[in-house]
Amino acid sequence: MEEKKLDAKSIVGFVLIAGLMIWMMFNNIEKEKKSMAADAEKAKTEKVEKARETAVSKVIADTSKTDSLRVKALQGSLGAFAYSASLPSAKENVTEVSNGVLTLKIANKGGYITEATINGFEQFSKDSKKQVALIQQNNANLNLQIHTQDNRILNTKDLYFEPTVTKEGANDVVTMRLKAGANQFLEYRYVLKPKEYMMDFAIRSQGLSSVVNTAKPLDMEWQLK
Repeated sequence: MEEKKLDAKSIVGFVLIAGLMIWMMFNNIEKEKKSMAADAEKAKTEKVEKARETAVSKVIADTSKTDSLRVKALQGSLGAFAYSASLPSAKENVTEVSNGVLTLKIANKGGYITEATINGFEQFSKDSKKQVALIQQNNANLNLQIHTQDNRILNTKDLYFEPTVTKEGANDVVTMRLKAGANQFLEYRYVLKPKEYMMDFAIRSQGLSSVVNTAKPLDMEWQLK
């Protein structure tokens, strides 16, 4: 099948699609922030955040310890969210889903989209043979900063989500869950409808009232370079 080339109208259209995707994420995140967090001030220096990120990465990557010692080490760094880091899904894997016109790759680490490609269109250069990618090569980042009941500050971009792919009618649904227990989790939900460039995105939580400090704000950061 002949590849389609992008014209100016197509470029504008894809920019609008990307903008709408970002707006939908912001809209749903704001709703979750209101349900989970009260007014409070954020108090955390960049140095402390970097130290925590380094500690979390080191603990998760340390496979030389026995399971019991590793779980204890994870609990020391992550508290209740050590549960998620101890699951088989705590790997640098991605889940790929496509509806024919849009292909998404969603990372276990962070639970966010690392690649979004428009199928059937080449980049606007002669014989490029490269598909149009709205998100690629780590140019996007979604992070929620969580304050826990045991006074930890965790960033979802550093933590591992458990992916599940299901069908709801003709729709493809990817749920990414950051778990603090079998039935305690923060969930990102992505829904792709057949042959549509837009997706549905929602955030919800279950059973985290004893884990998350709702007196602190649930801070969100979305970056698209």
